[in-house]
Amino acid sequence: MRTQKIKDVRKPRVNVCQLIKNQPIYEVTGVSMLPTYGPGVILGYREITNSKFLQFGQVHLFIINNQEVLRRVMPSEKPNEVILIADNKDYSPIEVKIKDIYRAFLINWSFATVTDF
Repeated sequence: MRTQKIKDVRKPRVNVCQLIKNQPIYEVTGVSMLPTYGPGVILGYREITNSKFLQFGQVHLFIINNQEVLRRVMPSEKPNEVILIADNKDYSPIEVKIKDIYRAFLINWSFATVTDF
């Protein structure tokens, strides 16, 4: 009796490292942005070099007082300030003077596995 080989027709798995090569990434460690981004989620970003280009309502990574802060940015009624809002309602909004933001990055993609949540 002759046996027949079955071809493996599965698609090759995506190598995430190849997708993010030369792309700056950030790994989420806290829970302030749940349910949108949880611990272990990988985020891609691009730097915002002028505060005029902050995108209100969008998630940004900020460096403030040597700390990384991942939040949505919203305009403030106070001039030269913004409000940083967590998606997790257990976290209070933070009012920040624009001059106190050392660096800002717009989150432009995310990658999570099913087991991350």
